[in-house]
Amino acid sequence: RDNPMTGIAVEVHGAFSTVRDCEVFGLSMGILICDNYVATVYDISVYGNYIEAFTCPIGFFRIANLAVPTSLSGIAIYDNLIRLISGISLNNLAYGIGMYTVDRTVSNIQIFNNSITNFKGNSVNVTGIFCGSYNPLESYIVDRLSVENNSVNSFTTGIEFYIGTGGLGGADIGSIYIDGNNLTNIVTTAAAARGFGVFIQDNSTVASPFLYLQITNNHVQSSDICIYLRNAEVTTYGVNDNTLQTIAANAYFEQSTTVTLRYGRKSAISYDSAAPTTG
Repeated sequence: RDNPMTGIAVEVHGAFSTVRDCEVFGLSMGILICDNYVATVYDISVYGNYIEAFTCPIGFFRIANLAVPTSLSGIAIYDNLIRLISGISLNNLAYGIGMYTVDRTVSNIQIFNNSITNFKGNSVNVTGIFCGSYNPLESYIVDRLSVENNSVNSFTTGIEFYIGTGGLGGADIGSIYIDGNNLTNIVTTAAAARGFGVFIQDNSTVASPFLYLQITNNHVQSSDICIYLRNAEVTTYGVNDNTLQTIAANAYFEQSTTVTLRYGRKSAISYDSAAPTTG
């Protein structure tokens, strides 16, 4: 048991590890999965745990020199009871499950059947499930990431996928599946002008980095926007069969005008404040 502002209960490095049936209370992080400078992380299972933590109950963090091409693969996080106590977040960012500043390759990651709740209110930016990199120097290659059948309650953003500019080689996104999640009480606060059920943000310099993006069968209750695709150029995507409920008079579904490749099934409806004047 370490200092509650910085303490981590379990760190996982390397491969072939299982973390299950643990109870964690009162630390900054619960379970941290990281590359430890040079090691590739693969075949990790995290399930059946009860975790309360201040900043990130379950996290993936990049520790090493960004030029070292390590990777995460074959990781399953499921059937965990996660409680974020975000009142004393160290960096004004807090996550229930945070896959943050990872290195070049992320593949075959499954996050499913977790119950994730924020207990201290939304005084900071808090995200239920986060995957991505804010680092402008970070290359980012992702394929076969699935976020399915999770319950996420009382966050400013339910599920967020954020891609930085990718200065070391850009971004290349394969298949992303967001299906069957229950995202409730997603609310905006004065400190965080957000309230997005599913938020996809692409700042990379690579044209059309997404190959396939699926957002289906989710229930989203948001004070602002239920599903928001921002700067996300996608070759094929489906946004189908979602139950969307907005509290304020804002859009159920929005996408930035810079989204230029919109092929495949597109059943979502976009709302605006007035009739169009062009087109």
